Amino acid sequence: MYRMYWYPIGIFLSLSCTKITFMRVIKVFILSSILLGTLFSCSPLKKLESSETTALASYANRNYEQAYSQLLAVINNYKSANQKVPYQVYLKTAHSASQLGNASSATQYYVKALDDSLTVDAVKDYLLNMNKLGDVAQANAVLNKYSEFLSNNGQKEYLVNQQFTHALVTEDDAVIIELYPQLTTTNEEQSMAYLNALENTDKNKETLLFVNKLLNENPSYLKAKEWKAVYYYNKAENQYQSLMDAYNKDKNYTAYVYLKRDLKKVTEDFKISSELFEDLRNENATETKYIKYLKNIYLRLEMKREAAAMEALLADG
Repeated sequence: MYRMYWYPIGIFLSLSCTKITFMRVIKVFILSSILLGTLFSCSPLKKLESSETTALASYANRNYEQAYSQLLAVINNYKSANQKVPYQVYLKTAHSASQLGNASSATQYYVKALDDSLTVDAVKDYLLNMNKLGDVAQANAVLNKYSEFLSNNGQKEYLVNQQFTHALVTEDDAVIIELYPQLTTTNEEQSMAYLNALENTDKNKETLLFVNKLLNENPSYLKAKEWKAVYYYNKAENQYQSLMDAYNKDKNYTAYVYLKRDLKKVTEDFKISSELFEDLRNENATETKYIKYLKNIYLRLEMKREAAAMEALLADG
């Protein structure tokens, strides 16, 4: 009877102690969870995540000035936490700086981004900002560094255009002559650079053939038209002076016959030049150099009235 009386009491006491211990464990777990949550919410990593989210939101909204400032802070936070700065953070920092016209900072962060991963857009924007800085030698070095990547990723035309642009800045006639035929589309400036490069390297036949072809395809290219007008004027004037000097040294009937014959060829060149300069004057009637050229041509062609008209214009000017 004695044992049967205390046995249920022992069970009851044992269960009570177990229940108390369990409740304590639950309370400790809850308190620990709260403490850990509080610590995590205040941790540098949580703050870093929050600041990065805010910066990326500013970038997504194209608020580049705010995004740039916030992204710089995010980069500093990553470094302070001894964490690797993500590629996208560097890339968006660079692009924000580019949008703000800060080419120096943009190139700085594009370098860091491209060290991690290459994309066509990033390389092209990096080169754009390098060109803005005006350091042609450095820009060429960057272009050469990524030339294979660009070429292998469908950017051959872009690559050639960039190389040609750099050749224009450095006035590298050999490279201009090499690359111009590779350009898919050209403008007047590029065409004139090629024309001048041909002339500078004494490719006289190719130069004249090119300018004729260029004007047939682009009659509105006034610079090319002026080049051709001056070319024929100089050719005719030099030949005229040479012929007259030779005749004046030995004036005789035979020499005079030859002079008249040869002057016909000179006259044709003067006429070509006059027609071109007259076209140019139709575009710019007040340009003094056109008037001077025409006056001299009219005198050579014995067009006295026209020459007097040009003289009057020069006097009025």
